[in-house]
Amino acid sequence: MKKILFVCCMAMMALAFTSCDGNSPVGVVNEYIECLKSGDYKKAVDLMHFNKEMSDTDKEQIVSLLSDKMDKSIAEKQGIASYNVDKADLAEDGQSAMVSYTINYGDGTSKSEEGKVVKVGDEWKIDTGK
Repeated sequence: MKKILFVCCMAMMALAFTSCDGNSPVGVVNEYIECLKSGDYKKAVDLMHFNKEMSDTDKEQIVSLLSDKMDKSIAEKQGIASYNVDKADLAEDGQSAMVSYTINYGDGTSKSEEGKVVKVGDEWKIDTGK
């Protein structure tokens, strides 16, 4: 469980971006980052894909962990000032993509990362790898 929570934290930091079209690789990353920015960690967890079925209790624990970790991390950097999705590379099969983005914080620092998103049914989700 600790590994899953750690991966979720990393996925949240890596995928902190939001767009108007949540039904695309860029859109889900944008929506995820907006959730981080606003502190809506429950919705952020709902945007994640887990390789195994997660109980409501498991999801609540992940929300709690993310809230503790992300609130502190984002506050130390004086909040998310802005973000930009730099590019999205769709896999040949159309079922996954690598999305590169940059988050700019209120303290003037920025962080560029890349994260994987996967198509689950008709929806794009942040891949936790777990």
